[in-house]
Amino acid sequence: MDSDFFGQSLPKPLDLIPLFFSIFVLKKIRNPYAIFIGASWIGWYFIGMSNVIASSVVLGNYYEGLATGEATELYFSSCLIYFLGILAHEKATRLESDVRYGSTIVRFRIPPLVSTGIIFFPFLWVASIYFSLGYIPILRQGNIVDDIYQINYGPFYAYGAITIISILRCGQLAMNGSIKQRRIYGLLTLALIALSMADGKRAFALVGIMGLVGLSFKAYREKTWTKVIPAFLLLIIFVYIGISLIRSDSVDAVRFDAFDRLSLIGVEFRDFVYSVNYLTPGNIANYEWLTSSIASVTNGVFLAVLGYDKTQLVNLDSAHAWATIWGSNFGIRTGIFSELWFAYHYVGLAIIFLYGIVTSWLLARLRDSQSDIGNLFFSAIFGLLVINITNQSTFTFGVLPVFAYVYAMIILSALKGGYRK
Repeated sequence: MDSDFFGQSLPKPLDLIPLFFSIFVLKKIRNPYAIFIGASWIGWYFIGMSNVIASSVVLGNYYEGLATGEATELYFSSCLIYFLGILAHEKATRLESDVRYGSTIVRFRIPPLVSTGIIFFPFLWVASIYFSLGYIPILRQGNIVDDIYQINYGPFYAYGAITIISILRCGQLAMNGSIKQRRIYGLLTLALIALSMADGKRAFALVGIMGLVGLSFKAYREKTWTKVIPAFLLLIIFVYIGISLIRSDSVDAVRFDAFDRLSLIGVEFRDFVYSVNYLTPGNIANYEWLTSSIASVTNGVFLAVLGYDKTQLVNLDSAHAWATIWGSNFGIRTGIFSELWFAYHYVGLAIIFLYGIVTSWLLARLRDSQSDIGNLFFSAIFGLLVINITNQSTFTFGVLPVFAYVYAMIILSALKGGYRK
């Protein structure tokens, strides 16, 4: 690293002005679920900046000497606009402080047989992967990064998002059960998180863990901030760095130093900074944010009837477009702010404001839910919202139909079995 790296590449004080405005607006937001998302997204910047510095040391080449000022301004300006959208919705709905965490009353319970089936699904999912491939990808020796996006995982793989619901249902039982049940279901929740990463990817696990934070707010209220979130943060670090090591061949980790560790987490922000440095908004080849997002949430058979190929439309997303630019065989994720900025330039900021309004509405539904099923699925959506700062929108929208199928199944089973209380 050049001696003047910090002077040339790191943001100037003026670049951080939107950060202070973002914090000011965030402090006015009352919904704790929204506060957690806001704090996480602000914190993500500092994790990502650590990665930018570490990557310049460990990887060099085009990651060396990246200017971060413009990316910093854009990132925090987007945070500010997003928070303003949340605050605008809160002011319009007049959230009162005494209902910040919502009701603990449960009026609609999930039938035990359905609950067991949901919890068992990850085992079936992993078994399907094993019998299709003859091995479990995450346990395969050697570097698997170039393979995990290219292989056929089997017939149940497309329904992998159910593992998120499985994790949350198990966590829900742990939080609301007796001391013995908490231990049993707590350990089982950790096992399901591990199973959700059997394919070598961590998205399902991260959504599940963040969704558990949402459930924890319902179960433990204020105690979540001091007793639950620190433990979940350690779990996320383990998942994030551990998976990176395993799938890139841990033999290389023998020489691990501080910069190597920092270069493993925050790569999405680093790639966002690189994009701001070298790419032009509205000029990304084969990138259609709206088209790919709509296609990801639409049934493939329905699209085929209309004469469209769902896979081709979904592949117009940011992950594939950026992968082409990078010359990579796997998707490159830079987060929702990057997606909207490079798709629509300044119009993307207006969409971010609307996204904040929708976020606040969804979080209000989670806060006000008085049923196991409502808590379960809105917590899953909460998890999606948290990690959307790193993910591509086609993943976020793509799991929603699977959630809807499971939601409908539970509702029908519960009504038929008379489990309304």
